[in-house]
Amino acid sequence: MEKSMKMIKETKTTSFQMQKVILTFLLFIPMFCNQPVTDKMIVSLEESCSYVSFCSFNLTSVTDFEWDKVFIFDEYSTDDEISKTIGIEWNGAEVWSNYRRLLFIQGEKVVHVEDFYTRNKGIQFRRLNWVDGTPASKPISYQKSEAEFTVVLRKSNIVKSSIFFDMYPADGTLKPPKEAPKVP
Repeated sequence: MEKSMKMIKETKTTSFQMQKVILTFLLFIPMFCNQPVTDKMIVSLEESCSYVSFCSFNLTSVTDFEWDKVFIFDEYSTDDEISKTIGIEWNGAEVWSNYRRLLFIQGEKVVHVEDFYTRNKGIQFRRLNWVDGTPASKPISYQKSEAEFTVVLRKSNIVKSSIFFDMYPADGTLKPPKEAPKVP
């Protein structure tokens, strides 16, 4: 009888431990599934561009949701400016200082929004001061079919021993320098 009780107690303890492991695992799954697009970009860029001065990158390779168009808003963009630009009512906060906002649209609906601190992420979307008469302070936008970039790996002048990825539109509206800088 004592042996049976001991076995029952051990079984309950093992069962409880397994439930804790399963519950912990289930709690952490969303963290990995909902990884920010910019984090996925960094991983992809580090794998493919770190030791190459120029490389290509397609934004669709790091998005796991459907979208037609992406907008990249600069710091201090207001909800009114965003609403006018995307043609959809937007009630979000102003983009903070040194942040950029990626806003993905599918049809007439915002499907993903992500703000990222440019100095931590090391991603810079580049364009000329005037492209087709549009000042650089205006948001950048790309159709899904246009979201391909030529990437230049650069050393940061702000953070020593740090690098960042300069993203130039592959459509040729802005071209990176002919010779990429040497990165140690």
